[in-house]
Amino acid sequence: MDENKEIESIMEKKGVDRETAYKIFEERKEQRFIEEKHNIENEEPAIREGKATLTYIYETLDNYLYIDDYNRIDVILATVLSNMLSGTPIWLFIVGNSGDWKSAFVRSLEKLNNAMQIDQITKNTFASGQRKVQDLGSQLHKNSNILIFPDLASLTSSNKDDKNAIWGQMRNLYDGFINKQTGSGVKKTYWDCHVTILACSTPSIRDEILIHSQLGTRELMYDTTPDMVDNTFKMDMAWYNESFEEEMKKDIENCVINFIYQKRKTFNPKIDVTDDMKEFLKQEAQRLSILRSSGITDRYNNETINPIRPEIPTRLIKQFKRLYISLKNLDEEYPDEKIKEIISHIVDSSGNPIRSLVMDFMRYEKDWFNIQQLHVDTRLGRNVVKRELEVLWNIHVLDKKIEEEQVGGYVSNDGYGNETVRGGRVEKVSYYRFNGGMKQFDRKRKQSQLT
Repeated sequence: MDENKEIESIMEKKGVDRETAYKIFEERKEQRFIEEKHNIENEEPAIREGKATLTYIYETLDNYLYIDDYNRIDVILATVLSNMLSGTPIWLFIVGNSGDWKSAFVRSLEKLNNAMQIDQITKNTFASGQRKVQDLGSQLHKNSNILIFPDLASLTSSNKDDKNAIWGQMRNLYDGFINKQTGSGVKKTYWDCHVTILACSTPSIRDEILIHSQLGTRELMYDTTPDMVDNTFKMDMAWYNESFEEEMKKDIENCVINFIYQKRKTFNPKIDVTDDMKEFLKQEAQRLSILRSSGITDRYNNETINPIRPEIPTRLIKQFKRLYISLKNLDEEYPDEKIKEIISHIVDSSGNPIRSLVMDFMRYEKDWFNIQQLHVDTRLGRNVVKRELEVLWNIHVLDKKIEEEQVGGYVSNDGYGNETVRGGRVEKVSYYRFNGGMKQFDRKRKQSQLT
């Protein structure tokens, strides 16, 4: 039965309008997806009954590691659970300095029945150029899987052409298909691939410009490294657990796998989102679309060359909604305030960090300001600051005015109270002011369309 016929059948049998029938249809579709793609009842039995709680995971980790951010644990677990939902998947990149035990925790998920750990990735990983070679795409075809990349260093060290090919394939994979055709006539096509990705990387991933031009803002990032931190306690725990690393690995793996198995059995895809939370998620999606806007600037004046078109955050709001539902499934009493904290951190991590500093300054500066003021406040270079201000002005987040001002020189007095400025020069100085952000942008865009 196709979608329209099923909706009409629901309208007839339930005696409801089309909008209500569509909601019922979506709920049934979600449940069918869970039943078909995740055979929960036949999964491996729980390793330890009664231990499927976040508190138990925290306690187990505390036995071996110094944890200064439990939110990262929650968002990783929620990303795994989000694979239960159909539609827009979540691809989460955990970004942090080497030695921050990112990979150690992510590797504990390897034994999930639909998880695949990938240590090396090439342009032939998803679809090879040979007919009889079984590639990863053949396993993803018509399945729902979680791909785990403990370390993306192998990708960042690949040459430019290979990275282009890999990011291009991943862009298609996000949309559910893999398509490759070689010059020798070999064609491989896979579809209905529902893939969640968990990847770990050092901050070098931020230098990969291709991640935005090829992957197309499909990824979310979570930064695990605070600006200033004393690593003494982490080193002490590393010294302590060095003699029983295998025991540590086994204990963490057992409690994490047990937790996921249990939560999959009780997973509820129909959690209601409050109006307050919905508005918050929309605002954060808008903010990330600002932070990820990119355009070409003039290398001499740092002014934008062409109009900048920010992403329309339809994909983002779906990702945030799915992340919200998955986080709520971690615990019956999981607090909304904690979810807001996690989502905001993801936005800060996923966007342009320099622009984020500029926007933080704008939150408190209500009056007109110039580049020099922002340079002093943020400690960023003037050229860097100007480039970000010009981008924000281009997308109508800032207003701009230009005033002529005397720069340099000295003031002379003729003894009769008359002062004259001698020397120096007159320059045009740009001033900026925050004007309300993307809401203002949307209003101006609508007005331009009308005129």
